[in-house]
Amino acid sequence: MQDKESMARLAKAMAGQKCSIRSIARTLKIHRDSVKKLLGLSPGKTAHVRQPAPSMLDPFRERIRELAESTNKVNGRDASLTVKSIFRTIRKEGYRGGKTILEDFVREIRGTSKTRKAFARYEPPPGLESQTDWSPYRIPIGGREATIHVFSMILSYSRFQFLEAFLDEKQDTLFQGHIEAFRYFRGIPRKVIYDNQSPVVSVRIGNQPVLNERFEAFAGHYGFAPQLCLPYDKERKGRVERPFGYLEMDFFPGRKFADLADLRRQLRSWLEGEEDKTGNFRVHATTRRRPCDMWIEERDLLIALPQTDFLPTRIEERLVSKDCMVSVLGNHYTVPPRYVGKKVTVSITPVAIRVYDDARRLIAGHDIPEGKGRLVINDEHYAELRRARRHLPAQVCDSLFELLFPGQDAFLEGLKRRVKSVYPIHLKHLNSLTEHFSAAQVADAIAEAVSHSMFTSTYVEECLRRRFPSQISMRRFDEELEKPKGLELGPMELGDESVFDGIFPKDDNDSGEEDENGSVKV
Repeated sequence: MQDKESMARLAKAMAGQKCSIRSIARTLKIHRDSVKKLLGLSPGKTAHVRQPAPSMLDPFRERIRELAESTNKVNGRDASLTVKSIFRTIRKEGYRGGKTILEDFVREIRGTSKTRKAFARYEPPPGLESQTDWSPYRIPIGGREATIHVFSMILSYSRFQFLEAFLDEKQDTLFQGHIEAFRYFRGIPRKVIYDNQSPVVSVRIGNQPVLNERFEAFAGHYGFAPQLCLPYDKERKGRVERPFGYLEMDFFPGRKFADLADLRRQLRSWLEGEEDKTGNFRVHATTRRRPCDMWIEERDLLIALPQTDFLPTRIEERLVSKDCMVSVLGNHYTVPPRYVGKKVTVSITPVAIRVYDDARRLIAGHDIPEGKGRLVINDEHYAELRRARRHLPAQVCDSLFELLFPGQDAFLEGLKRRVKSVYPIHLKHLNSLTEHFSAAQVADAIAEAVSHSMFTSTYVEECLRRRFPSQISMRRFDEELEKPKGLELGPMELGDESVFDGIFPKDDNDSGEEDENGSVKV
C-alpha cells in the first residue's frame, strides 16, 4: 500500500495536469473526499474549475437581447417578438445553433410567464367546423396612427387560417370577410362558431340568442350553420383567439406599412410564408404538422362554393365634379374626364368602389383607403385630359413655356414635382394669362412664385390679380367682331392738380372766399 506522502505527490501531479477529482480517485482507488484531503481542499471544493465550453449562442447574445427587448406599439401596448421570430432573424444572420438554448436565454431576459387555467380540449373531424373573430389594432400606417380591424377565420381541424385587414366590423364587412375566406379555403365548413357580436345576434331572450335576419339569409345562401358561444366562453373559440397573439408577436413588430394595401400584401405574404415558415406554413405546436398540409386532407370535405355570391354591396348615385371626381364615404375618387357633369352609379363594398355609367359599363374602380378626406387618383384618368385635342402634348407645352418665359426652368421643374401628370393643364393656364397681361408681367409673377416655392398657375394668377387688378377683368373676344366700347381707353393719366380746376366751371357770383368754418361763401 502506498504511503500517504507518495499518494499526495501523485494526486497533486495529476491535479496539475487538470485531471478531475473523480479520475484521480479512480486511479488511486480511494474515495473522492480522501483525494480532496490529499490536495488540502475542503470536501465542498474541487481541484480546479473547468471553463465552460463555448456556445454557438455567444456571438449572438447582444443581438438576441436587442431583439428580445425591442417592442412595437400595437393597440396602444408594447408587443414583443416571439422566440420563433427571433430564431428566424438570427438564422438569416448566421446562427447555426438550436432553438432550445435560444428559448432558455430569452426566458432569462424576459422572465417566466404566468400560468393559465385549464380547459377541456375539443377536436372536431375534418370539414366540420371553423371559428371566426375580429381583433382591432391601432398601428402606424403611412406615417400616422390608424385603426384597422383584422378578420380571422380558421378551420378547426387543420388550423388553416385566413386573415384580412378591414376598416370596420360592420355586417357588410363581416360578409366580405366570409366570402374571401371561403374562396381562400376553396370550400365552406358545415358550421361556423361565433361570439355574440351584433351583426350576428339581434337580441338575446333569456339565454336564447335571436339571429340577425339578414345574417341568417347569408348563412342560408352558403349552406353553413352558425353556432354561438356562451358569453365569456372564449375557450370555445380558442383556435381563433390564440392566433391573434401569434399575429401580434410575430407579424406586427418591426414592420412598416405605406398604406392599407401594403399592409394587406404583407399580411398575405406572412400568411403564406413558406420560406420563413410563418402563418399556414409553420409547424403547429399542437398538431406537430403544417396547417397547409392538413388543409389538403380537409379541402375535399368542405361544402362546394355557390355559383353566385351574397354580395354585401351598396348602390348609390353620384354627380361627377369638374375636377373629374366623385365623393364617396368622405373620400374623393377620379373617373374619366368625359363624365364631368354627368350622373354615375357607384357600387360600394367594404374594400373597394366601382363606378358605372348610364349604360352600366364599368368606368373606374378604386380601393377604399384608411381614414377620411383622402384623394384617390388614377393618373390614367387625368392622362385623358392631356390626350384631348384642346390640350397640347407635354413636350410641346414645355417648349412653348420655355419660348414665352425663358429662364424659368426652376418653376417648370417645381410644377412637375407638385402636380405631376397634370402639369400641362397649368402650362395652358399660364399661356392663357398672356391674353390679359404681357409676357414680362407673367414672367415676373412666375419669379415671385418660385421665391415662395408656390409652383402652381393659380398662385401666378393671384400675383397678377394683386399687381394689376384692372387688367384681369378683361375677357377674350372674337377679333372679327366689333370690340366692346371702353376696351381701347388704354392707361389713364392722372395729370396735375390744376387739371381738376377746369372740371367744374365757376359761377360769376362765386367770390371764392371761405368763412371761418372753411365753407365757401356764395
